Amino acid sequence: MSAHTHGCCADKACNDKTCMELADGKTCGDCANFRHCEAFYGHKPTDTYCDFFPRRFRERAIINQPAGTQS
Repeated sequence: MSAHTHGCCADKACNDKTCMELADGKTCGDCANFRHCEAFYGHKPTDTYCDFFPRRFRERAIINQPAGTQS
């Protein structure tokens, strides 16, 4: 068995092939870093693979607005 070379997963649940994949149901558009990755790596909001090594996916904050208001 070869050593894990990426080491990006805190829970060590990944392997080298899956290390940069986002969690099930998550996309780059859900990430707080999306604008950076869109500009530098050409990512689309629907992508599910991170190129920002080590994986830097961080859930984007969702701001709740009172009903009936628009941003």
